[in-house]
Amino acid sequence: MKYYYLNAEKKPQGPYSKAELLAFKESGLINDDTLAAAAGDSKWRPLVEVLHADDAAVQGSDCSMWNKELGNCPHCGKMIEGASTPEQCPHCQHALHGADKGLWYAFIYALKNTFNYRGRATRTEFWGFFLFSYIVSFVYNQVSGILVQAKMTEFQTQMDQMDDVSTESLAPLVDLFSDSTVLITYALSLILSLALFLPQLSVTARRLHDTGRSVMGLVVFVVSYVLTIGFAGSLVYVAMSDPVGMASATVESLGAFLMLAVITFALSSIYLFVMMLLPSSPGPNKYGPSLLKPHR
Repeated sequence: MKYYYLNAEKKPQGPYSKAELLAFKESGLINDDTLAAAAGDSKWRPLVEVLHADDAAVQGSDCSMWNKELGNCPHCGKMIEGASTPEQCPHCQHALHGADKGLWYAFIYALKNTFNYRGRATRTEFWGFFLFSYIVSFVYNQVSGILVQAKMTEFQTQMDQMDDVSTESLAPLVDLFSDSTVLITYALSLILSLALFLPQLSVTARRLHDTGRSVMGLVVFVVSYVLTIGFAGSLVYVAMSDPVGMASATVESLGAFLMLAVITFALSSIYLFVMMLLPSSPGPNKYGPSLLKPHR
């Protein structure tokens, strides 16, 4: 296994073998409190903890049940063998990352790390999560569309028959959302969207870290998205409550802010898309060691 450590300037050094680290420690170059990490780990810890964890993992590993089907652990580089993918490497005891385990595992891994904004995430983890998020959302939307199709058709027919915008024109909308099937369907849609949106934020943050960048681009994206929804909602409210007042200075200001928010949202979306396509920064960076398997 290879290791990295942070020097006095907090810059990553390595990779080094365990024997080399012990030699550095003996010479006084580093000590037990020096921050270090095994290759593939996403957290810097005191050197004594890193080496102790490695010793415990080696003593407790048992590979008698595995066969040669799963490739190498992205943390320690040792062969992981077996008929099914374990959640922990039997050699180093690290949680196995989506980098070498396929897109479906990457999706599950990202879900398990919904609130983890530390460390790094490879392109495989990000795009694996994105792919299956899209599939899950697409399937649910198709099923929910079938369930509420009759009610939506009735609503659209009633709206087409109305000639004016008034309070009475909201009656079909009230009837639509009074239906239990529609309510449950859209409530589940909201829950699903939130359940996928939160891990999307965290995996995007870790993917930015993996390229050596901060989460500032993600913050701008989220803020501009929220502002876009808010300004658009305000304009719709004004249009429905006071159609005559649509030419007021307030509405013009809302429109200008909405345009600014939309432009910022579009630019930040393009930025994030490009960042998600970039390869991992080689070796360790300030967010942790690389999660990619070392080439040997």
